[in-house]
Amino acid sequence: MATTCYYDTPHPQAGDPLPSPGEQRSSRNAPWMPLDDVAAVWAAFGREAATAAATKAASEAFAALAEERHALRSVIEAAQGPTPAFSLWSGPFLKCERALEALSDAAMHWLAAAQEVAHHANQYSSDTWDQQHLQDLTKQALEQRLRVWTIAQHLLCEQMTLCQRYYGDQCSCAGTTQKETER
Repeated sequence: MATTCYYDTPHPQAGDPLPSPGEQRSSRNAPWMPLDDVAAVWAAFGREAATAAATKAASEAFAALAEERHALRSVIEAAQGPTPAFSLWSGPFLKCERALEALSDAAMHWLAAAQEVAHHANQYSSDTWDQQHLQDLTKQALEQRLRVWTIAQHLLCEQMTLCQRYYGDQCSCAGTTQKETER
């Protein structure tokens, strides 16, 4: 299983064109992916492994998958809804914030899944789930954690883009205003 890093994928910038009303804002560059294959691996592990730690690991993985699906639903709703002009703190910005919270929860669940697999490996190894498979499963959980944090980073950049569009030069990703950087 090869490690895939997502941290160097392009992020939306302040000058980028706004997405069309039906376009998913974060799906342009963020590493969203189908989750069915990931779920199948964890379901097989949960079915075949015979310890409390293995059951907890599978449970944590499914909790992470549920949180990511919740985040994606929030992003889709934000992209499909009208963008009210009266306040930054409504509509897409708040739905993006809900997605960020769900992704944060997903990342914590992936970490817990990795820890529980390691705990299971220390307790028990069967013919079905040998040490290499358990290491691969731990690695997958940590890769999924990296991927959801990368999605969160994309969403944070998109939030800052919304902020910059709303407040103009008084809002910056670097924490300084446009006027301060021109000095």
